[in-house]
Amino acid sequence: MQSVHHGHYVKSLYRRLLSEAGLFFDSRARTFMVNRIKHRFRECQRLNDLDRIKTKIIEGRKYLHSIERANINDQKCVMRILRAAYGRTGKVRHYILMPYIEPNPASSFRNPEPFYPHIPHTAPPAPLCPPLQILITQLQNKKLEPELPEPRYKPLHLGRKANLLWAWRSKLLSKAQVPLPLEILNELESNATLPNLGVNLTVDGGPRWEMMYGPRQRKYQRERNEQFIFLAHLDPHAPLVPRNKLQRRLPLPMSPYSNPFSTVSPFSTAYMLGLIEENNNDEIETKHLTELKPRQIRRYYQRLLSEIPCMTGLSSREMLWDSNQKYTLFTSLASVSSPRRTLSGDELPCEDVMEQSIASSGNKRKQSKHKKKQAP
Repeated sequence: MQSVHHGHYVKSLYRRLLSEAGLFFDSRARTFMVNRIKHRFRECQRLNDLDRIKTKIIEGRKYLHSIERANINDQKCVMRILRAAYGRTGKVRHYILMPYIEPNPASSFRNPEPFYPHIPHTAPPAPLCPPLQILITQLQNKKLEPELPEPRYKPLHLGRKANLLWAWRSKLLSKAQVPLPLEILNELESNATLPNLGVNLTVDGGPRWEMMYGPRQRKYQRERNEQFIFLAHLDPHAPLVPRNKLQRRLPLPMSPYSNPFSTVSPFSTAYMLGLIEENNNDEIETKHLTELKPRQIRRYYQRLLSEIPCMTGLSSREMLWDSNQKYTLFTSLASVSSPRRTLSGDELPCEDVMEQSIASSGNKRKQSKHKKKQAP
């Protein structure tokens, strides 16, 4: 049976989550967090199991503390939110990857036949599209097919062979990274560089949103599908959640399920919920929102761009299976890992540091030449 104060506590947690999510500096990540919070609370609205309710409250508190730490410039939490919002992890990555793992739309394509006739689960996985094959082989440095074991006294069972092939395929897809829509990539590049620096934006580094995700998103919007909710913030024309101008630091009330004098087991969910409230609440409340400098924000975007691959030739869903298309994999010029990235003015070291580095490099060269002369 739920406590009398359960509804008041859940509403306070919901308002606090929306308030903290609205303080994040990135507009698309802010919209992603607000959409996710509303979706998760809508899913849990009709829960009746008390243990499951306590678990969901714990997850909500952990998510709240993660957003709070990101707003006080905790680098790990900031990058975790940016990776989840731009499809490097989580469900957004899964839905961005879906067009690449869909079956070949060609009429002549047929799925592989099962190793044992009339036993469907012994069928091997279908071949991947050429762009995804390039992304796996060049980014992950993995083979598309595993090395199957060779038994000494009998041939490998075909059912086990199919299981090994599917396990390898699942392992590859769980780490696969695909390019973002071109409009979002250009937006990240403009955020990662100074406006007067003159860095050219990527012209052909990913698919267009309308050609790859637009029609499917409009269909899911009518059905209110989960894919529409998790990809709505990446639509270039979608309305974004504005940033909160006021910082609300209203403390959460005591959870109705955290009773320190209860006789429950110390390993129960209610006990864990009490520990989270006691340990984390005091630390976050004493700190205030940290306004990030433009240089720090650009560095976050540069680190994010170094994890986003760019590929030419991705025009539409149907062209993913074009065998005559040439694909080129590269990294954005605005990323940290790009060797041709132009440094902005606030990233350049001072003159004293530059002179010391040049002098130290010269001394190292002289020492190496002297050692070579002394060597017999």
